[in-house]
Amino acid sequence: MKGTFLFIFTCTNIFLACILISPSYAQAPKRYSQEPVRLEGCEGLVQTGSSIGFGKYYNTTAYATITCRYPFSQYVAIGAGIGAGWADAVSRLYHFTTNPSPEATVYTVEDRDPNLLIPVFLYVKFNVTSEDSSKWLPYISLETGYMFNICYPKERLWGDIRWQRDRNAEGFGWMCIPAAGVEYRLKGKQRLSMQIGCHFQQHSYATGGSYDSYSGWVTKWLPSLDVRIGFAFL
Repeated sequence: MKGTFLFIFTCTNIFLACILISPSYAQAPKRYSQEPVRLEGCEGLVQTGSSIGFGKYYNTTAYATITCRYPFSQYVAIGAGIGAGWADAVSRLYHFTTNPSPEATVYTVEDRDPNLLIPVFLYVKFNVTSEDSSKWLPYISLETGYMFNICYPKERLWGDIRWQRDRNAEGFGWMCIPAAGVEYRLKGKQRLSMQIGCHFQQHSYATGGSYDSYSGWVTKWLPSLDVRIGFAFL
């Protein structure tokens, strides 16, 4: 987990360094229009997409979010958002062997459950160029918050025993999503957006079986490829 946070921290600092050394900060960019873009308060951003899991154990999530962001300049916007989604999530790993030999092959059965999710997050966006330099506005963004799970099985029959979610019952937890994308200006403050990023999600699942003498919970950060499209408006 420390390695994951170090990776996120390093990527964020690289993004900030790229923005600070961008020529657009040193000189005013050439506008494509005679009418400059004016900052007029909070903007709304509606996005929909999917986080496609990868790795040995993974989750795949489909969701939609709405974000309210305030542009402090033509380069920086900060806000907060909320959303709703559905996930096919790992809930239990059961390890077993066909014989008691120490060299026997270990098999793993993976149980998955549907989950209804509510992400709540803080949002920050850095524009690579000024908003009135072109119809195309490349940017980088960062979302960090908590993923609430409001619909999940509270107990399950596991072999001959019934287990309950007695620790981190929701299964989900903290999340962090660094991303890069582009917005296309339509009219005024209306824009279409497309972005791609990496979704790091804290997740807990049960583990046990004939191979593990201890049956308990495992908490890991599961990565996934985050792809979204959206619409921004004033």
